[in-house]
Amino acid sequence: MKSCAMFAIVLVGLGAWAATGRSAVIIGDFEGPTFPAAWGNWSTGPGNLGDFPKYSLSTDGATSGSQSLLLANAGYQQNLAFWAGVAGEPGSIADFQANDTILVDVTFPASAASGWAQIYEIAFNSQYGGYEGRDYSGQGVGWGDGGGGAQTITLSYDYSNHKAAWGANTPGYIQIIFATNSDSVHGLFHFDNVRLINSIPEPISGGLAALALVGVGAARRRRG
Repeated sequence: MKSCAMFAIVLVGLGAWAATGRSAVIIGDFEGPTFPAAWGNWSTGPGNLGDFPKYSLSTDGATSGSQSLLLANAGYQQNLAFWAGVAGEPGSIADFQANDTILVDVTFPASAASGWAQIYEIAFNSQYGGYEGRDYSGQGVGWGDGGGGAQTITLSYDYSNHKAAWGANTPGYIQIIFATNSDSVHGLFHFDNVRLINSIPEPISGGLAALALVGVGAARRRRG
């Protein structure tokens, strides 16, 4: 009985490994010396980040690697965007088809003044799926009297509705749009480690399942 229990645990462990062993597709680590070509100002297109003083690369607020993308913009604006399939960078149309969820780390710098800041909305736009925005304003951050330390949150966005609308078609374009909002003194946002994942666990492979079952059969024979 103990041997069977052991192999059952192994089988469960292999299933967990298969479900969690997938690697994310990083589409925004901002580690290079220049802005990634797939990113840009939503109203003007990709590859134009350096044309706007509100964007810069920063060594603060990095959650993966040593740099983040710093956006300086007080008040509301639907400003930062990513275009899939630009310049052969990570985040191709195929990458989006193979996954279903976007994760992004956002760091709000320490403040000496009370106030608030937030990612107001993450929106998704694609051929066949249209434009779909999701309100994240309730997941902002605030500082009381005298301010407070830096705060980091991770937001997720499930674009499964778009994948369903694509069906067997390959969309010609995919965009992610980030809208920010803050009071007049807290409009600083560090973006980092923007990645795509597949939230549906992958089934354990046939080979691993067969190996585990062989082990269970051997345990039964020994017990008999």
